[in-house]
Amino acid sequence: MRKLHFKAISFLFILGILISSCEKEESSVTALPQPSTEVLSFDSKTSMRAQLEQTIKSNLQELRELEQSRGFRSFGRVADEAYERALDTNFGSKEEVEAYVAENSQYLQLIEDANGELMLERVMFNSPFRYLVNAEKIFTIKDNAFKVFNAGLASAPISELNSLKVLNEEGFALLNEQSEIKAIPQKGGKNCRRCLQLWELQGG
Repeated sequence: MRKLHFKAISFLFILGILISSCEKEESSVTALPQPSTEVLSFDSKTSMRAQLEQTIKSNLQELRELEQSRGFRSFGRVADEAYERALDTNFGSKEEVEAYVAENSQYLQLIEDANGELMLERVMFNSPFRYLVNAEKIFTIKDNAFKVFNAGLASAPISELNSLKVLNEEGFALLNEQSEIKAIPQKGGKNCRRCLQLWELQGG
C-alpha cells in the first residue's frame, strides 16, 4: 500500500517538470474545498491515536474515502489536495507558482532548505495532527480542546475554547505556566514528521 509521503520537493525541480510539460492541456482551476467547521471529538487519547494511525497510513485517495465516511474534511487533507494540484498544474513561470502559493497560503508555503533552495511544502507538514483538525485547527479529547500550531499544540479546557480559537502563532509563543492555555512543544526536531511520539499530549 502506498503511504502518504511528507517529503518536500525541490521548487526548481517542480518548476522544471511543469514547464517541460507545457504541451499538456491546462487543467481547469477550481476553488479548493474548505476544511470542515465541525470539531472532531474523542472520548480518550487512545481513540484519538487509533484514528490518527489509520489516517497516516492512507494515501490521498484512501484519506478522502476515510474522511468522507466520517462526514469530515480535515485541514491536512485540503493542504494535501492543494499540494497535489500544484504538482499537476502547468505553471509557465516561477511567478505563477508563487502566485498559486500566495493564493493558497493557508495551506502551502515555499521554504528554504540548508542549501538555499526553495521547496514547496504544506503548512503544518511536521504535524500528523493536521489530519484531525478542522478549519480552525482544533480537535477535542474529553473535556480538553487542542489547537495545532507549527511549533506544537495548545491545550485548554473546553470552557476556554473561544480563547483557543483566536490564539495565533505569536500568541502561542508567549504562553507560559501561568496561562490558562498550555503549550505542548513539538519534540523530535523539524524533520521528524510522521512519528506520533513527536508530541506529549496532556489532559487526554
